[in-house]
Amino acid sequence: MPPVATPRVAAGALFLNNEGHVLLVHPSYKKHWDIPGGYVEPGESPRAACIREVEERTRPHNPNRPDAARGLGTRRERR
Repeated sequence: MPPVATPRVAAGALFLNNEGHVLLVHPSYKKHWDIPGGYVEPGESPRAACIREVEERTRPHNPNRPDAARGLGTRRERR
């Protein structure tokens, strides 16, 4: 029988500008672009986690911080 996954709560934010561009980050530990966000820490509210994660993920790349984004970009939303 396969191991059971441990449930975790995550928080993220979707930023959209007036031109329909969505803010995306490219975390150094992922192969793909994503919205800024991450896991909620024990004792932390989802709102506080969202703020913290957006701040962490949108910092300039730092090789000593593997969770920092290595790129920021936007993609136009299709309507």
